[in-house]
Amino acid sequence: MKLMTKVYCPGNEVHKMETELCNLTVKGNDLTAYTQRFQELIMLCTRMVPDEEDKVERFIGGLPDNIQGNVIAANPARLQDAIRIAKQLMDKKLHGYAARSDENKRMMESNPRDNHG
Repeated sequence: MKLMTKVYCPGNEVHKMETELCNLTVKGNDLTAYTQRFQELIMLCTRMVPDEEDKVERFIGGLPDNIQGNVIAANPARLQDAIRIAKQLMDKKLHGYAARSDENKRMMESNPRDNHG
């Protein structure tokens, strides 16, 4: 892969991808898109993430603050472990948001207010 990058990617393109990798973060709650792009970039930017520990550290760095600490605490040794843990935490977070939203809707429906009277 390193040889392909050297032959087919001009230096400025590699630099752009390295910059993108440095700035890559989860947008909204789209962990899947972040993970996919992260994996594409680490295959092309091998200088920035030469070993598994660097990949894990860089991946965790792009996660939202509200799950980042929990992934760090789990101390994943491999990138796949970090991805799995992040996915579980994100799913749990999204499930919690949905449950709170449903609860708020039920409270509003059971306690209607008439502001016109």
